This record gives sequence, C-alpha cells and structure tokens, in this order.
Amino acid sequence: MTKPNKTARQLAELIAEEISSGGVRINVHTDSTRWHATVYGSSPNRVAQAQAEVNQIVQRLRSTYDLDESRP
Repeated sequence: MTKPNKTARQLAELIAEEISSGGVRINVHTDSTRWHATVYGSSPNRVAQAQAEVNQIVQRLRSTYDLDESRP
C-alpha cells in the first residue's frame, strides 16, 4: 500500500504543530534513503531540545507519509 505524499512544506507544518519548542524553524529534506527534518534557531539549547522532539515526530510521520520531491 502506498503512503500519501506531502510536500516538504506540508511535512514541516505538521511537525511544527506538534513540537512544544518555539522560536525554531524546521526544514524537511531528503537524503539517499529517506526524508528527515532539521531544526534551526538562534538558541543552541532550544535547537537541541527541539531536534530531539522532531526526530521522534519524524519517525512516526515517515510511516504515514512520503515526501513529494516533485513539488517544493
């Protein structure tokens, strides 16, 4: 069964809705095997905390959605 596709922006929005850390930006991208998300921000502690949370969210979302690389 195929998973629905989401754009990188849509996936970033889904992740942002779930994280408790504010003041960070999420970038969804792909490598040679799968998509993942990177957190950016001005506070290293906040970024580290948010990245750990985002990694857990991404694991769950990967089982539900594929990244649509044909659209930005």
